[in-house]
Amino acid sequence: MGNSEILNNMSKYNIKKLYEAYSDLERTEDYLNTAKEDYDNVLRDIKEINDELIKNSYVPWFELIKFALSDKNIDFNVKNKFEELNKIISLDFGLDVLNNNLSLKDIKSSVEKIKRAALEVKTSVENNGNCNKYNVDILEKIYKSIDSVDFLELIKGIISENNKKSDNILNQVKGKFAEHKFIEYLNNNNKTFFYIDNNQDSMCGALRFSKSKRPDLILILDKIFKVFVDVKNYSINKHNEFSINKKEIENFVNLEEQYSIPVFLAVSNGELQFNTWYFVSVNKIFEDKKDLIKKNRAGTADLYYINLDDPVFYKTDTANKFDDRFLIENNKEILDNIKLLTEYFKKLS
Repeated sequence: MGNSEILNNMSKYNIKKLYEAYSDLERTEDYLNTAKEDYDNVLRDIKEINDELIKNSYVPWFELIKFALSDKNIDFNVKNKFEELNKIISLDFGLDVLNNNLSLKDIKSSVEKIKRAALEVKTSVENNGNCNKYNVDILEKIYKSIDSVDFLELIKGIISENNKKSDNILNQVKGKFAEHKFIEYLNNNNKTFFYIDNNQDSMCGALRFSKSKRPDLILILDKIFKVFVDVKNYSINKHNEFSINKKEIENFVNLEEQYSIPVFLAVSNGELQFNTWYFVSVNKIFEDKKDLIKKNRAGTADLYYINLDDPVFYKTDTANKFDDRFLIENNKEILDNIKLLTEYFKKLS
């Protein structure tokens, strides 16, 4: 066999290999195009079903998790993902798909509160010039996706991002959401209150320079007395305790001492479905609970770890009427005012 024939055979061999490789590429591209078409069709179906559910006042992501957790044939790994998502959303916002007492009206109401909380936190962050510190795009995405199944992917992304950050933007949304749940509770009990806007302009210089903290509400008791209330969305640890920041307590004590207006915390969370609220005087914590101060796990802050069964708390729930007496009887300033008023009216009589 001559050299030219050998080269010709090698060229034919290479051409054949090239052809086979190209044919494989063509088949792969056909497969990818078909897969892409199938993917687009699935996305279109999801959007159509999602839009139909929204139109009928359902919350698609809630219904999707609910259905998944009731599916006996669901893949184990997929079920774990849905369970994790349900745990996160229920602990943060009280929207637990396993809670059969949650009505569609309750779910929609909470979703609207989350949307409002996200928008308010976004506005506050922008007004306070903290856009470099927080990812405000996340807040915009929460507002736009909370009605749809896109919210599930967003929550996974938020948690992944915020685990890497010391300042967790979702915590601010949770806190604002708790404020709206507490306001709903007060309104259901026909209580008079003033809600304080927490933006930069509403924080007066006198408070800022005195190391005082601004509360969330002014609550009127018995149409005479007023107290400051700060609302907290605190989780409960494995020892059945709330952890309360020592520095915050000190700042609220400063506020109370300067203006002689009692300050209380109102604490609840998603685990309690925001149906149960724990009230506590900051002064009582400051004076009586110094022995409960410990460092947090990171060792960066001092916290009061107080058991929910501690008598320092007044526990109330949405099934019972709100009782002003605890807030009146558990504060020296109010009792002193009652004494002064009693003596004054005795003199008049």
